[in-house]
Amino acid sequence: MKKQQGFSLTGMILVSIIVVLLALPTIKIVPSVLEYRAVIKAVGLTAQAANAESIRDISKIRSIFSRKIQVESVYGISESMLKVQRSGSGVTLKIEYEKKIPLFLNASLLLEFKTESSGK
Repeated sequence: MKKQQGFSLTGMILVSIIVVLLALPTIKIVPSVLEYRAVIKAVGLTAQAANAESIRDISKIRSIFSRKIQVESVYGISESMLKVQRSGSGVTLKIEYEKKIPLFLNASLLLEFKTESSGK
């Protein structure tokens, strides 16, 4: 009689549990990372626009940033989170924020995001 080969039901269940445990955090993290990439783009474009037009007014720079993040459909970030530093050659924009992602039960994941751009 030939020896049977392949997955048993128990093996299949264990593999499925491992795949789900690895996929769950990934599925929840990806939207936050995509949002962060959109924030990086918005900060860079805002810095470029502020330096190209020699804008020094902080409220106007924040208004430009607000429009950029609205275009990118970023909802967890506000213009008040943007830090503007003026220098002799232009402006440097910084933003730092945290995102807490609940995984299961009382376990959660904290992501810290930080970006800076001088528009060059």
